[in-house]
Amino acid sequence: MSERIYITETGERVRERDGHIDVGLSAEAQAALGDLLHFQPPKIGAWINAGERLFVIEGTRSAAEFYAPDSGRVVSCAAASADIAGWFVLMKVVRTF
Repeated sequence: MSERIYITETGERVRERDGHIDVGLSAEAQAALGDLLHFQPPKIGAWINAGERLFVIEGTRSAAEFYAPDSGRVVSCAAASADIAGWFVLMKVVRTF
């Protein structure tokens, strides 16, 4: 199982593996937000296009929207008490190229 982890220009930390992506926050985004206060996840089963809002995080220092790095279906989301350094959303990626 190969795995690739990268950071997007908008602050998402992405782990690609086996046709799925996990989406979390870059270290810089984590520092800018502070401690996690609120996580607004997408709906399980929702189709999200690349570049669309995936989730919203509110921290002790600020709040921000984070975007889907690829198109796919939401498979699972972290609990509301998730660790800000963890993975927030798992998506099944569907590529058409």
